[in-house]
Amino acid sequence: MLSVKLFPSDHGLAVLSRLQSSPIAWLSCYKDNHVFGLRASPAAVKAAGKGKGGGKELSVESPLVAHFITEFEDGVRLTVAEGRTAPRVAMTLTSPTGLVTAVHSDGFITMRYLTTAKVGVPSAAKEELARAVSSGGVVTRHLRSGATEILTADGSILFRSPGSGHYVLTSPDGSRRRVVAPSELTRSSSGKSPNKGKGAGHGGEESEELLPAESTLEIDPETSASVRTTFAAHSLKCGSSAQPSATLVTYLDGSTLARFKDGTVIRMDPSKGFVLVEWKKGPQSIAFASVWYDLAVDRVARRHARGEKVPVSSGGERVRCRVATPDPDCSTIVCSYNTRVTSEVRGKLVLTRPGKTEVVATDAPTNPEACLVHYRPRSLWDVEKGGAAKDLVVADPLETAGSFGSEDNPMNATEAAASVEKTKSEVFEDSTGVYVFNLYEGRLSMKDTEHNVITASVNPEKAERNDKGATYDVDLAGKVEGDSRAEAVVNDPMPPRLFVIARCGDAKELLRPSDLEDYRRQIKLGALTVLSSSPEAFTVDPMDKFKGRQTVLHQVIERPATSVFSTAFPSSRGVAWMHHPVPVCARAAPETFPIAPPAVVAPRILVRRVLHEVPSLDHAGRERLADDLAQCNLFRRARRMGDGRFKVDDDRPKAEMDAEAHVRHKLKKATSAYEARIKAARQRAKDSEARIARMAEQAAEEAEAGSSGAGATASESSSEEEEEEEE
Repeated sequence: MLSVKLFPSDHGLAVLSRLQSSPIAWLSCYKDNHVFGLRASPAAVKAAGKGKGGGKELSVESPLVAHFITEFEDGVRLTVAEGRTAPRVAMTLTSPTGLVTAVHSDGFITMRYLTTAKVGVPSAAKEELARAVSSGGVVTRHLRSGATEILTADGSILFRSPGSGHYVLTSPDGSRRRVVAPSELTRSSSGKSPNKGKGAGHGGEESEELLPAESTLEIDPETSASVRTTFAAHSLKCGSSAQPSATLVTYLDGSTLARFKDGTVIRMDPSKGFVLVEWKKGPQSIAFASVWYDLAVDRVARRHARGEKVPVSSGGERVRCRVATPDPDCSTIVCSYNTRVTSEVRGKLVLTRPGKTEVVATDAPTNPEACLVHYRPRSLWDVEKGGAAKDLVVADPLETAGSFGSEDNPMNATEAAASVEKTKSEVFEDSTGVYVFNLYEGRLSMKDTEHNVITASVNPEKAERNDKGATYDVDLAGKVEGDSRAEAVVNDPMPPRLFVIARCGDAKELLRPSDLEDYRRQIKLGALTVLSSSPEAFTVDPMDKFKGRQTVLHQVIERPATSVFSTAFPSSRGVAWMHHPVPVCARAAPETFPIAPPAVVAPRILVRRVLHEVPSLDHAGRERLADDLAQCNLFRRARRMGDGRFKVDDDRPKAEMDAEAHVRHKLKKATSAYEARIKAARQRAKDSEARIARMAEQAAEEAEAGSSGAGATASESSSEEEEEEEE
């Protein structure tokens, strides 16, 4: 395997590797304990294997040469690859719990669990293969039995049995009809009822009326909200009590809440312009990601993608959906669409990690050069301005300057758009320190903080080779062509890492200043929840007089138990329609909540960190240290000079000393032989004494045995004589 290591000035590492027998290479970058880079797409590997040198054209369905992959320090993995249709892209986020969330740049979202085990998997995931969330908050569940279930925001349910060619539509009022082909679900997305019109279902197809399902309507006395409960026939189990398949709550302000039997909750705002899809079933049971849609922006984006005309007032870059994953840290993905004529980028996906690391993926139907993936390290996050997602224009009237704000001071879309910086050039104006990946060409380009330009390619067919014919190049900032040459200067050298390992196996690391600064920066940004104590005096050595100090930090790690979306987007906590309480008559009984085993419910974890800070020496301390070192050197020199001072020199000739040594050796040999003879004689004497003792014991035993035999013979003769006399 051939590998080339490139070292940017941001203390990162880029490794370009490939096998000698294959033209396909792979790129791995290491930064902030994260690993990210490029891997050849299956289409590129297949095309490279069709010839000796590759060079085959890729298919239209898979035009990407490479895929972008990332593995974060907490085990979460990210992949940026092709979307459902070219040139769309998709972000696939895999959490340690096994949940795979794929967000496409056209607003389509899929979720599934990798494992099929029953332990640790939510109850809804046990009975379904995957679920999809599309425009308008429509949830499509693909069950393991082969059935398909579609849930809409107005409380309607479409169910298709395995092998059946039609759906059964159950409306909130209990009416049921057989729908032939529910191809269009945009009617429920726009807030219209899917059962409007006799003889027509979703998509306008002819339908057949069926027997109605049981439905009830109640008015909550506390909130005056209307609660309509529906009992669908396909959701009832034989031998069990009837459980509602769908519950639709309509509040006084016009907002709605649709809750389904599997735990899916779909909320819609009073203006029917925004929808929030969540999954809740129990106080500590959050299994799927939360999805928020802006229906107006999504509708404009779909029309513009089909080539239709859209109003200029609705143009620009707008957020169409937001996704919050149920990880312990709640990662967020923001999907936007740009209808501006001068913009080459249409769809954009922005992943923001809790540590403020960002991954931005863009697609451009007309220019593949603009289809890029930007990896922005957390060191580039601006505390005041935020990241790439903050620069997107938001059309939500409840949002203020890109945040959800409060309903007490609403803003219309024009005012919200005017209060935010919204040009693409401003978002990516300064690309210093950003790792830019081109998936269509399999190339990395990066300009570090010292303005050195690094390029590397994993596709040798489309790579620009340097003078040596390699597929990578490093353009130093101080390099000047011609005879004159200016050497590059490293302004921020990377300090070494120091580990102290004891014989017992314990080890500790001396943190670098950059490590401590990064940790404190994450605390300041809110990425880490830390409860710290006041610094206290600490001394490593009792004789130390420099007065060090230590700080005990307790990092809190807990899984959100109420709402994933409000945890990931704290600004949404002031929006009333997202947090309307469920009426009493619509609440499920506590016994219907699934009881998760203790191993599944994530506990609150406290990570204890102790920072030992030893202040640097001042001028007086450095002078005192220098004096101590000078005295130590004098002591060592005096001790070295005093070694061997009692040694006596022998002035006799060498032959005489050799003769003395020869006689000493003979005497030692004779002494050893004499000691051996004495030892052998003593051993022989001990052996003879032991032999005599054994013989004496044997004689005594034989004498005792003879005396006992004579006594027995005498007693027998006397008894015979007595018997003769009696006769």
